[in-house]
Amino acid sequence: MEKFIKIEKPNHTEYDFSTLVDNLYQSKGFSGLMEKVHSPEYLYWSKIKRKDWLPEEMEAEEFWAHVKAYRQINFNDTPILDDGDLIFRWFHLSRYAPFLHEIDLHMGGHLMGQNHITDNEKLEYVSRGLMEEAIASSQLEGAHTTRVVAKKMLIEGRAPQDKAEHMILNNYKTMKAIEQEFCKKDLSLDMLNELHVMITQNTLPKDAQGVFRTDEDKIVISPKGDDQITYICPKIAFVEQELPRLIAFANDQDLSDFIHPVIKAIMLHFWLAILHPYMDGNGRLARVLFYWYLLKHDYWAFAYLPISEMIKKSPGQYSQAYVYSEQDDNDLTYFIDYNIRKIKQARDTFSQYIARKKKDKEVENQIVRSHHDFNKRQLKLLVHFYQNPGERTNVSAQSKIHQVTRVPAAQDLKKLQTSGYLTSQKQGKLVYYYPTAKVKDLFREDTALKT
Repeated sequence: MEKFIKIEKPNHTEYDFSTLVDNLYQSKGFSGLMEKVHSPEYLYWSKIKRKDWLPEEMEAEEFWAHVKAYRQINFNDTPILDDGDLIFRWFHLSRYAPFLHEIDLHMGGHLMGQNHITDNEKLEYVSRGLMEEAIASSQLEGAHTTRVVAKKMLIEGRAPQDKAEHMILNNYKTMKAIEQEFCKKDLSLDMLNELHVMITQNTLPKDAQGVFRTDEDKIVISPKGDDQITYICPKIAFVEQELPRLIAFANDQDLSDFIHPVIKAIMLHFWLAILHPYMDGNGRLARVLFYWYLLKHDYWAFAYLPISEMIKKSPGQYSQAYVYSEQDDNDLTYFIDYNIRKIKQARDTFSQYIARKKKDKEVENQIVRSHHDFNKRQLKLLVHFYQNPGERTNVSAQSKIHQVTRVPAAQDLKKLQTSGYLTSQKQGKLVYYYPTAKVKDLFREDTALKT
């Protein structure tokens, strides 16, 4: 028997709203308590009731009533409706302002505070980010394969072997199309259907690609894949009514109420996911729409950030963010807050990656001083093989990583093989290159990579 999971609610007690508000404004202590309720995480009742800092002079249920009153007087409306025509609202927390300001400064002109990043490095970082996002977003929807295997498939150009690999390849191609082409276009229903076709090729029947589900499909959301239901999708008539409104919102047709692009992209992510227009692929499409909106508004550095990789580390919290937003009086702040925290994690992870690449570059420069016949692509490969001696590469991988044609990529590998740093082995139609002991010897006197 299917069971609809509902969040825990406090015992119902009637409180006078105006009295609650008066208490909030008159008590100095409430201000500090509200800060704890909303930072570093936007808390729900089930977590608040167990906190040791709750005021001793009132029951937890009464304190929660004050929290709800505080949120209500600070809510902003959104255009998003549930299938009962009730609006979703959100709370613009004070801690969002400095974060969004930092995003505005560091996700455009120079990256994460890093200067002197070359165009080739930018292309490399975009390629990495799109791959990681494609893999993680697909894994969130059930693509059962490892990141290592999936990334090798994308880099080496190997044909996908099963549905999971098709999902990942489709998502990668779609993300590339967003970054290169679709980010220049306004959203339309045709474009939405086209994107859905792209992410579901070879994973859904053709008559289900880019085609809305029907009410007979009776699709429900069960994150754990069992009989525990967290969401019942709305009727398709409601979806068809709301999609034009979503598209107008995505195309910024109403500029009377400014919403920061990052917040708005998160709202689009949520809105498409709860409408759930298609049989499958709605989560991936919702996350693609998030990236489309930000890249369209020149937040180009988001192409570097595989946010789904951060979400994948806490899929239960991701699901709960939807559930809290849907079941706690349509409070979208839960979902917005969760995604902002994931963006912060993705940004920090990418900054660490940049630091590692900077360290690698210092080693490359040391090698250049003693081996002038290596070009930059060959140097990067040698450093990579020193750090990962069990890995391999091929012409397709080198071409994709360095954003060059196959000819220079092949020449790079042949020269390193002739010099004794690589050995080759043919497997099927592809030729793979592996490091030799000479790579280790090249770094023997180097300590920079060992620290």
